[in-house]
Amino acid sequence: MTQSVRKSYHQLMSVCSACDDIINFHSLTQLTPSCMSVCTACDDIINFHSLTQLTPTCMSVCTACDDIINFHSLTQLTPTCMSVCTACDDIINFHSLTQLTPTCMLTDCNQSQSNSIFPSPSLHLSISTS
Repeated sequence: MTQSVRKSYHQLMSVCSACDDIINFHSLTQLTPSCMSVCTACDDIINFHSLTQLTPTCMSVCTACDDIINFHSLTQLTPTCMSVCTACDDIINFHSLTQLTPTCMLTDCNQSQSNSIFPSPSLHLSISTS
């Protein structure tokens, strides 16, 4: 009996490979190590050291810089390759525009510089009068 209880207990426990802290997935508020966090939007568990195991649906990994993107708390987790569009407040990922292009951006990554949000400095309107 004691052996089966011990076995089930250890199945619920895990050791973080990065910080060697103990993680109990059933009482995270009690044993959450510093490398763990809870998404404020979906209440899912985020482990920044084993994302393949615990990445919630609202998380993603930038294909360019391998940084973590949390679409619900960007101010906390925005990587350096991310920015916020000053016009529509949508998220712009300059490394994978096809994946994260907001509605106000062009879908073609090569043409994104011609968007009205980022006007070309060499573009001038000349009016000639005769």
